[in-house]
Amino acid sequence: MKNQIQLVSDFHSIKNYMKDYPFHPSLNRFREAKEQQKALLATLENGSRICIATDKDWIVGYTLILAPEENERWSALPYIKVLGAIEVAPSFRSEGIAKKLLHGICDEPQIEQFIILSIEYAWHWDLHMVNENIEVYKALLKRLLQTQHFNETVTDDPDVAQYKHNFMMARFGKQVSSDQINQFMRLANINSIF
Repeated sequence: MKNQIQLVSDFHSIKNYMKDYPFHPSLNRFREAKEQQKALLATLENGSRICIATDKDWIVGYTLILAPEENERWSALPYIKVLGAIEVAPSFRSEGIAKKLLHGICDEPQIEQFIILSIEYAWHWDLHMVNENIEVYKALLKRLLQTQHFNETVTDDPDVAQYKHNFMMARFGKQVSSDQINQFMRLANINSIF
């Protein structure tokens, strides 16, 4: 029997679900599930956008868009946001939930005024699901992001450049101006001469 997945992305519903329903115990890629749930609830209070996937009494997947951390170069431009994790409990994978979560969070009209970055660090990837094949996982992740118009973007950011499998993709909202895109490209490659 197929799981009965429901997506939730509106602020008030998210708050209620996050308070009343636990994270599935295997949503522990970044920290223990209870702690991750608390951390996400705190980011919601700071203006993050979150989309969750639920099945009966569990939250089984989530993604979020948030402001860059203050110490990151991306915080210099107020119209840049960062796609946080996309995490789905292993027993719920292969049902298209990650794609639905990404669509759910990118489908909000307000998102069109931002450049959304997906900064991918290979050390966060769950390679177990692809028999430890890092190239397969990287290709899978890129295809997923492309479904919501993210495009690979060259950057000299040291965190991205320090490992050959790391990469960055950007989604340019429809309301982002060409001047904003140019400012972003200069920021993405601050050591390059234009």
